[in-house]
Amino acid sequence: MLVSEGLVNGGNNKTLIGNTYAVLGEDPLRGLQGAIDDLDEICAVYKNENAAKARSIRAEDINRLTGYDPQNTYLSNSDITQRGNYGRGKISEYGNTVTYKIGSSDAVVGYKYGDMTEYSTTDVSSDKTSYIPWGESSSLGVGVESQPVKSNCYNYFINTLGTSKTCTYEEPGLRSTSADGYENSNAAYNMINNNNSSYWLASPYVNSSTGPADWGLRYVYKGSILRCLGLWFSFIGQNGASIGVRAVVSLKPDVIPELKTST
Repeated sequence: MLVSEGLVNGGNNKTLIGNTYAVLGEDPLRGLQGAIDDLDEICAVYKNENAAKARSIRAEDINRLTGYDPQNTYLSNSDITQRGNYGRGKISEYGNTVTYKIGSSDAVVGYKYGDMTEYSTTDVSSDKTSYIPWGESSSLGVGVESQPVKSNCYNYFINTLGTSKTCTYEEPGLRSTSADGYENSNAAYNMINNNNSSYWLASPYVNSSTGPADWGLRYVYKGSILRCLGLWFSFIGQNGASIGVRAVVSLKPDVIPELKTST
């Protein structure tokens, strides 16, 4: 697997503005898969006689390099033994399922249930007064339940695999006691960082936070943080953003031995 050295400039059928691609969460028919298809189509410009496949980079590619696991992530910046689901103890905990509805007080109520047994009977109200499902033009009526929303959102710093840029523990790999100076000595970090650039990851997410839910794509922010970027929020509707694109290229099997021989 090879990753483009910089951001993609140009594509087969999609026009980039400079080297960024704009995504809007406004198309209920195509949804997030439509944006993912666009990103993969842009990156197809790298496919040639030596490449079996060219596509947009994904969160799974980054996580494979960093070793990050949202179900076994660091919950403390000082105690390495505290690990578990991302966001443990919150309504948006990784893997938690939530159903929303507008209550009699016109506030959005989240009913938490599913695998998170500690949430099975807990209701949470917020100051939000509407819940607009993806692609809809109006909110749910009072007492009408939403479709279940299972959260899989997570954010982390590439160098520490935690929610803080610095930490007081140290392990092999990309984890470090300090971000300063460490990036320059790690080839994998430098590949992800790409001169502090921001770029889309063709990986969707959904987040079941207190009150609203949001849907969108993941992205790398300024080369240092893997984040979720909301393209649809249940209390306001669509959102949009314009970010760079990076490609992943899979070489054909007969090309790999030639590369090894020539190096």
